[in-house]
Amino acid sequence: MATCSSPAADPSTCAPGPSCSAGSLAENAAAFFEAAFRTDVQDAAQRVKCPTLVLHANKDKAVHVEEGRRLASLIPGPVSSNSTAANHMLLPEEAAWARFLEEARSFLGTPRAQDGIAEKLTSLTERERQVLEGIARGLDNGEIAAGSRSPKRRCATM
Repeated sequence: MATCSSPAADPSTCAPGPSCSAGSLAENAAAFFEAAFRTDVQDAAQRVKCPTLVLHANKDKAVHVEEGRRLASLIPGPVSSNSTAANHMLLPEEAAWARFLEEARSFLGTPRAQDGIAEKLTSLTERERQVLEGIARGLDNGEIAAGSRSPKRRCATM
């Protein structure tokens, strides 16, 4: 199933784990595809009342691009976009991932994470910047406190 949904994926990330036998993997894949191909969303798609973004990979081997176009045509007023990816499930390291994020952010009207960050950082105190840097580096509370130049503060309970 992984080779079909993500043909460009690193094979080591698609391999079944120790508790997953080849037989159960094949059975799960068969059950998944049977359920997927028996599901008809045509009537439900026509009743969608909210803004909808339909994204589809042009080289998708799991679901043909025409199915994505067909779904988009059934939804009233969708925003539709195609990427040149081959993977049904996009991988963060492929170029289509960045385009997917841009399309989704544009559709949702959300800024990129770094947009506007410079002016927000200027209002932080030096200690707040130190704590933020520690969090960004993956440090826990103790490690952040140990790296601080200021003495630890203790809270007294009343």
